[in-house]
Amino acid sequence: MRSARYSGVVKDWVLALLVLLPEILIFYRKVIFSAHYVIPWDFRYYHLPLTTFIASSWRAGQFPLWDPYTYCGLPFFANINAQIFYPPTAITVFFANFFSPDRLQYFMELHLVAHVLLGGVFTFLLLREIGASRGAALIGATIFQCGPYFTSQTQHVGAIDGAAWIPLACWSVIRLAKRPSLRWTGVLALSLALSTLAGFPSTAAAAFLCAFVLAAALIVFQKSPPKLVLYCAASSALAALLSAVQLLPTLQASSLSVSKFRGDFRGTSWGVPWQAFVSMVWPDFYHVFELNLYKLPWNPTFLYFYCGIPALLFIVVAVVRRSPYVAAFGSLTVVAFFWMMGTHTLPGRLFFPFFFDLVHDSVYVEFTMVVFSLGIAVLAGLGANSLLRRPLLFGAVLVITFLDLTFAGSGKIMNATSVDAEPGISYSQFGGSRELMDWIRQRLYQSSPPARFDLYNDFTGWVTTTPITRLPSANGNDPFALYRLMQVRLLFCNGERWGRFYQVTRPDSSILDLLNVRLLLSMIPVPENPKFVKAVDLPGRAIYENRAALPRFFLAPNVTRAEDMADAVRQLGSPAFDPAKVAVVEQGTATHFPDGAGGVVRVIEYAPSEIKLRVESTQPRYLVSSEVNYPGWRAFIDGQERPISMTNVAFRGLPVPTGNHEVVFRFWPTILLWSAGVSALACLALAWLVFAGLWHN
Repeated sequence: MRSARYSGVVKDWVLALLVLLPEILIFYRKVIFSAHYVIPWDFRYYHLPLTTFIASSWRAGQFPLWDPYTYCGLPFFANINAQIFYPPTAITVFFANFFSPDRLQYFMELHLVAHVLLGGVFTFLLLREIGASRGAALIGATIFQCGPYFTSQTQHVGAIDGAAWIPLACWSVIRLAKRPSLRWTGVLALSLALSTLAGFPSTAAAAFLCAFVLAAALIVFQKSPPKLVLYCAASSALAALLSAVQLLPTLQASSLSVSKFRGDFRGTSWGVPWQAFVSMVWPDFYHVFELNLYKLPWNPTFLYFYCGIPALLFIVVAVVRRSPYVAAFGSLTVVAFFWMMGTHTLPGRLFFPFFFDLVHDSVYVEFTMVVFSLGIAVLAGLGANSLLRRPLLFGAVLVITFLDLTFAGSGKIMNATSVDAEPGISYSQFGGSRELMDWIRQRLYQSSPPARFDLYNDFTGWVTTTPITRLPSANGNDPFALYRLMQVRLLFCNGERWGRFYQVTRPDSSILDLLNVRLLLSMIPVPENPKFVKAVDLPGRAIYENRAALPRFFLAPNVTRAEDMADAVRQLGSPAFDPAKVAVVEQGTATHFPDGAGGVVRVIEYAPSEIKLRVESTQPRYLVSSEVNYPGWRAFIDGQERPISMTNVAFRGLPVPTGNHEVVFRFWPTILLWSAGVSALACLALAWLVFAGLWHN
């Protein structure tokens, strides 16, 4: 009996791969088989730079803890979007580094497409678990993997990766409903943990919502005893512990970043608009594939819900014939519908303001469309199972369904773009211009470490791709932008406290000297000012140079005390503030060091997580840096640890005595050790659940 069951499972896996893999290869043929097409938008300008930093760190034998290229420094390990602790990303980076480091982007595209396939396979197995035939399960799996969510959200690596595990979570809930077991409790925990570690909180939230709503529906419709909720709760708790290695550092970073102010810009309208559902029968009704013709105010990727005409017909059949599990998955689909609609429904307008306050606006409800898409796929599969009987009919309908979805969504602007039309940014070129990149790199790298650049009126991609270009910036565009650093930027930029990307509006500010900003890039002329002088006109932009930029590390003769951050910001904003002469420190007392030679600071070694300096001075001085301070940074003078003071609102600094000294800054956050320990213990618990379950079975 057991061998027959396992034989059937193996046949299911083989059949799923034989059918669904060719579908995926055809659907994503442009990015897989042509070097002229890539996945667009955030994939290139946000996710690829993050993975590039991981890959380059590993090649250098370093763990990617600290990003020195963005915002004068950023705690990279705490960025959940980077997927540092997501096992499939580690595998992808390993193979890219081993076979072809220069083709990391292509390995990432394969990684993403593989997750789409994984979502399809798990949907197939889920449908088989609830009684669908192999043909019907293939139809449902095709609708999910080639349907609206994966088609429209391809640019978001974490959103795609996390979505792949949601059908596995549903499969686990079904198994637990039929027969509670330790093994499937562990599998559910693993699926939820992987959805979390995939790095997109909105999709992770959708996974947890899906598991609990499906469990509740199974209980209501008498498919399971009430204790199923307890198994889901236990799995959720274990998933949180498994994810602690990422969640705890991310929570710390969130508390110190502008992300805690997300509610400031919430507005009154969140969620998928009603207009989106026209696309269920007319995919490009609003010209979402032709952005030059698109006129609506919403993100066009949330206006594509085409799941195919056959899917809609099969759903009607499933509901009319009351197929098994239709009530449970129908309820799940309805809940997902109202959830993703957000404030566009009356219940949503009443509920979601409280929900957004609870989660600090870190969850975008629109991404619950993954659960809605899965519900549609499962209901369609159940309808096909109820209506179709002959293998030839299944085959014909499967082909029609796949071709319908492929012609509607494959190779569209949301999931493939031509590098001929939009060259993007690489280490050696920007927008196809090698001359521009060479000139900037030559100017910045006249010092070691290189000087920084900033933007006056230019493309945000400059500051999101710094791990690729290795051009350090005082700017950035990241949801975890540190609040203190952004307060410094507001001294020479316009913006709100919740902003994460500010362009320079006051180029004459002395704070730009403090931040080691030597170049200012702009697509329009910068007003005349005594600091930045036009250095060159290159394709599409002018570059201005500041020869008075201070080095990253220097000695200041005076220290003034600030009562708190607000007082420090006020002092830096004073027209009389001279960063070369005064350091504003929030610890200690005001100090005027003896007159005399200023001393010399030499950078001996500069690595992301460790910096070695040689400081020589005939008088005591205060060592000032434009390197962001963050919990986990430690300082050593001649091997003896010394406290780091919060200097000039956001940066590291400390007093240095007379003489010749070695000063070392080293980053090793203790929160990572604690969180890794929690996750390690959770992994042992997961292993016990799985192996105990296997032994019991």
